[in-house]
Amino acid sequence: MPYADRDIELKMSKIRSKKHWEKNKNNIDYIKRRRFTSWKHYGIKGDYEEIFQLYINQEKCYDCNVTLTNGNGKTCKATDHHHPSGHFRHIICQACNTSRGKIDRMKTSLCLEIHRYFLLI
Repeated sequence: MPYADRDIELKMSKIRSKKHWEKNKNNIDYIKRRRFTSWKHYGIKGDYEEIFQLYINQEKCYDCNVTLTNGNGKTCKATDHHHPSGHFRHIICQACNTSRGKIDRMKTSLCLEIHRYFLLI
C-alpha cells in the first residue's frame, strides 16, 4: 500500500513489523529463520543448526560471564565471528562483541603496518 509521504510509509512499516514480531516472538521456527537469515547476511560460516542450539541455550557471556538477555542493550546475545574468514567463535554479550570487533580491527591495522614497515626496509 503506497503512501504519499515517505515518513508515513516508514512508520507504517515499523508498526507492521512490530506487530509481526509480537505475534511470532515465541515461535521457535520463526526465530530460527530470522537468525539464519541474519547470520547469512553477516557472512557467518558454520553449522547453523549447531550455532542456533548454542544461541538458544547460552545463558552467560563466554567472555565476561554476565547473564545474557533477549532484546536490545549491552547484555543482549550476539553471535561473535571472525570477520575476514566468517568463522563462528562464541555467543557473547553485545558489549564484549563490540570490544572484540575493535580489537580485531587494531590487530589487522598492526599487521598491515608491520608488513609495510618490512617492505620499506
